[in-house]
Amino acid sequence: MKVLALVSGGKDSCYNALLCERHGHTVVALGNLYPDNPDVEELDSYMYQTVGHTLIKAYSECTGLPLFRKRIVGTSVEQGLVYSGSRGDEVEDLALLLMYAKEQMPEITAVSSGAIASDYQRSRVEHVCARLGLVSLAYLWHQPQSLLLKRMIESHIDARLVKVAAAGLYPSKHLGASLADVSGHLHHLRDFYGIHVCGEGGEYETLTLDCPLFRCGRIVLDESEIVVAVEDSMAPVAWLKPISFHIEWKDGEQEGVSEIFEVPEEYSGEYIQQTLDDGGPVEGVRVEVEGGGEHHDGAYGSCHGYCVKTSPDLRFEEDQICQAFAQLLSTMKEKIERMGFTLDHGVFCTLFVSDMAYFGHLNEVYAHFFPSVNPPSRATLELSGDSSMLMAVHVLCTNPRYQHAVERRVLHVQSMSEWAPSCIGPYSQATSYHGLVRFAGQIALDPPTLTLVKGGIEEEVARVSKTCSLVGAAMKLEFQSTMLWSILYISKDVVIDERSISTLEELFCSHDADERSDEHVEEYLSVTHPVVPCGVDLPMLPFVMVLQCPHLPRGAMIELQSINVGADILTYKPESDSSDDEDHGLDRRSNWYAGLEYATFDEPDCLEIHAMYCMQHILKVNMVHSSGGGTMSNPVGLEETLESIPQVMDSCLSMARLSVKNVAQVNCYINTSLSGYDGFEMLKDRVNQILKDMGCVQAFTIPTSGVWVASHLTRDSSIFGIEIFAQK
Repeated sequence: MKVLALVSGGKDSCYNALLCERHGHTVVALGNLYPDNPDVEELDSYMYQTVGHTLIKAYSECTGLPLFRKRIVGTSVEQGLVYSGSRGDEVEDLALLLMYAKEQMPEITAVSSGAIASDYQRSRVEHVCARLGLVSLAYLWHQPQSLLLKRMIESHIDARLVKVAAAGLYPSKHLGASLADVSGHLHHLRDFYGIHVCGEGGEYETLTLDCPLFRCGRIVLDESEIVVAVEDSMAPVAWLKPISFHIEWKDGEQEGVSEIFEVPEEYSGEYIQQTLDDGGPVEGVRVEVEGGGEHHDGAYGSCHGYCVKTSPDLRFEEDQICQAFAQLLSTMKEKIERMGFTLDHGVFCTLFVSDMAYFGHLNEVYAHFFPSVNPPSRATLELSGDSSMLMAVHVLCTNPRYQHAVERRVLHVQSMSEWAPSCIGPYSQATSYHGLVRFAGQIALDPPTLTLVKGGIEEEVARVSKTCSLVGAAMKLEFQSTMLWSILYISKDVVIDERSISTLEELFCSHDADERSDEHVEEYLSVTHPVVPCGVDLPMLPFVMVLQCPHLPRGAMIELQSINVGADILTYKPESDSSDDEDHGLDRRSNWYAGLEYATFDEPDCLEIHAMYCMQHILKVNMVHSSGGGTMSNPVGLEETLESIPQVMDSCLSMARLSVKNVAQVNCYINTSLSGYDGFEMLKDRVNQILKDMGCVQAFTIPTSGVWVASHLTRDSSIFGIEIFAQK
């Protein structure tokens, strides 16, 4: 990609631009924002470093690249973590800068910025990039700071301290010093005072005088003066004001070419907000929508819908598929709003499509219905090929009527980085609500390139496990020890045998601390001990439903969708010798309980039940009917299994002191490779009739190529599986 590198003069923005080129992109321009009053050296800005801004013009000559500059006329109008766009905010100055640069250089497709740990800055750059159709590149994001500082120095970045504002940093001693010279002292201060060695807490700022991106020349500071803002014997605040400098040319260069473009004061910019024309109904497609949870005041409500061909022989063009998808989402949106919910408060969305080749175009349609800021997490899968379904969607929303409603906490990192994969669609990596963290479906993408890792299922499992750990750390939880339940999607290319089963179980087995040690996790995970309640024994494996799909996004072999218990709801108590089984070593306010129940009938392989009752009084039950070696023409124990559904549900709900009225969501997965399409329709109708007779919500029913639970992962798939979610 052709990249505009935002440069403040600091080490971070320059090093990130260098990493962009190392990852195969080309930096074609620079961008800088500076104070409206040129005599002001230090601007009180939440977004921009301005100390040393008088030297930035020289960056064009030193790099040989055009430099776009704009005065900062806005202020920090929106100071919350989430930015929605406000007239007069300093972020809009960035938007105008990038609009103007893109008008002058249409080939620009990406923006480089030096965010390391600030969600405030990263999310605002991403917001502007999303509006302008640009890709955000933030390769420093969530990098271990000690290692990052070392790499900067080794990359020959000559950056000098130009501002100090921390205990142990003194103007006369440290202003003007190079990173290499103060690195040891910064680590000493980290150990003694807990400072951030890269200055992420505002401890210091730097000005880059030379780096590998400066191909034409380096800056030599001839004269400067120290400006002290706060006199303090322990932690003075001061900065270095450049007075004069010159450029020392490299490799025989006599004089560099300076191209500086100032954004005109009268420039207002504009960007086209695309609208969606759904074109109305598609002939030959039937839309079906069901809602659940509108009749009670629990924490969640849900809605699901399908686009179904009226005849299995019908074929549709790609634009018709997108048109049908828009019709489905529009109908679901209306249904959800009638129920009193909104898509803006979605927690999780599951999207099944008939052909993964439509993935990119359907994303564009999807983005018109779901919020661009903090959208719900999502998993996207392919339907079994012998179904008449074109697509199926399930949306779980927060209930604004819930008396204990809290704000969703969303992790939505759109920048490409070395941390974890950015979302390849309009959805978030994870969403936390009422103590449960829902992870988006994770596939084995290499973060800097967003390409699928090579090496087969072992490498994919390792990459997915690492990604989940990193996303978990950003959500302040240790992933494997907090996993409650999950769905593991596997493609048709995965052969279920002893080797693959052993490999897949690595996703769920806890590891020793030294085995799961990762510098990223260690630095950004505030909870340093495994987040497992004292005295509560979780199963060896979490509750896992395994579904086989023809294809997964990007041709992946596995996709993991997990629900974890959030670290914020667990209250620790020292373990005691108390034999009170009801206490479990927890503060009673947490009201946390985990249980496992197995039930079998006359045919041992016919029915397996997993039940989990956790913090928010949400019950999850997995029921899987195994084929027992039979087929749909000879379904061993199938009728008994279907007839047992009411009894099983009542039993499990009673265990959690709930009733069928508390059921908010039922998912039913049917193996069409065993049932065939006729069998799929029969089972779908039969299960929904059973649920209707019970007064329960209708099931979100999906055709798959295989169904298992992790504790029963064998060569022989089951005919169908059911998941039941209930809430108090």
